[in-house]
Amino acid sequence: MKYIIFGVVLLLANCSEGSSGGSSNKTSVKESNDTSEEEESSKTSEVEESSETSEEFSDEKPMTEYASSYVSPFPNMTPNTEFDETIPVYISPVELEVEYIGEKEVKVLEGVITTKTLENKYFWKISGEVNVSSGSTITVEKGTTLFGVDTSSKLIFQKGAKIFALGDKENPIIFTSQKDILENSPNGGDWGGLQIFGDEVSSGTLKYVQIRYGGSGRNNGLELYSVGLGTAIEYLEIYNSGRDGLILNSGNVNIRHLLLIGNRGDSLVLQDWGGKMQNIYILQTNSVFGENSAGIQIEGGDYNMVISNMSIESLSQNAGDGIYMDSRSYIHLLNSEILGVRDGVCIISKDGVDNIENYKLVGTTFGKCGGGTSWAEGVSERDVLQEKIEISEESELSEPSKIDSWFDDYSIEYKGAFHPLSNSKWSESWSIQ
Repeated sequence: MKYIIFGVVLLLANCSEGSSGGSSNKTSVKESNDTSEEEESSKTSEVEESSETSEEFSDEKPMTEYASSYVSPFPNMTPNTEFDETIPVYISPVELEVEYIGEKEVKVLEGVITTKTLENKYFWKISGEVNVSSGSTITVEKGTTLFGVDTSSKLIFQKGAKIFALGDKENPIIFTSQKDILENSPNGGDWGGLQIFGDEVSSGTLKYVQIRYGGSGRNNGLELYSVGLGTAIEYLEIYNSGRDGLILNSGNVNIRHLLLIGNRGDSLVLQDWGGKMQNIYILQTNSVFGENSAGIQIEGGDYNMVISNMSIESLSQNAGDGIYMDSRSYIHLLNSEILGVRDGVCIISKDGVDNIENYKLVGTTFGKCGGGTSWAEGVSERDVLQEKIEISEESELSEPSKIDSWFDDYSIEYKGAFHPLSNSKWSESWSIQ
């Protein structure tokens, strides 16, 4: 009996737990159903809202009205309210033409340019008048070639601009004409040339440089204006200019190892220049200006000017005069010579005999000049200057290094541009001569 009652009690207890668990499950199901109903209600609401929104935009209002009410998340930017309804058109990229001469690419210099390096892996075309602005520096790698397109082409360095063109014996830097590059009968005056407007300090360096076929119009091969003592120029050749070769207008830049070959006007013009030169070779050929050209034309003069070891040689009778001295000019020439055959005069003075105290030619000799060794304007007799100016005997060669330490101190002084005992000339390898 006792066991029966215990069993009934246990059975009743189990039933009670089962009933309680069932109630809990029913509650969970109810809660789940409630949640589903809420989600369904929410979805229905969203659909209704979407439908309403769709209905709002379904009218025939222009899109720009909606765009004007658009609030950008980027307040500092103006939204684009212009809607282009045209279909976008694909534009193919423009193909840039690249010019080559042989296998080398051509780069163009034009207008006003600033600091840059001209690499020798390119040709550099000077198109029209090219100006290097003040404060800019142009560096030219050794072995680089630049060329002018036509008679309008020239390269101008404004005051304060600098050029560093440092070639070497095996790799000179060349400025020339397009005709020369294309081997199409180049000639003097094919292009303008170079102009450098300097200052009292430095305009850079020109070393192992050739300037060919310049001198178009009133231009000249190379023109230096007020170029200062800090500028270094040596191993420079100016070849076949259509007008003057080198013009030095004021300034006091020094020049060593200079070749002036076949220039059709004056080979060298000195206008109030006050520097020094050593080892200068001038070769005069058939001048288009005849008697109006000279190996050197001197206009005015600075009493600091000294030239040593110069040779002026002519290959043509109409090559012009050797040295032309304008009014109130000064010259101090050492260990030099005027060679060859010419119809002109070896040295001519426009001053007559009034300014001869300013002519000093020491250790200098004159060759065969059809017009006479010397002549003074207004004086009928030829060679009158030779009697009055200081022309020493050959044995009395000067030692320019004692005048100024800038000059090379040779163990044996000699006359002319090239040492007679040297096995090679300083002009070999790098020049066009």
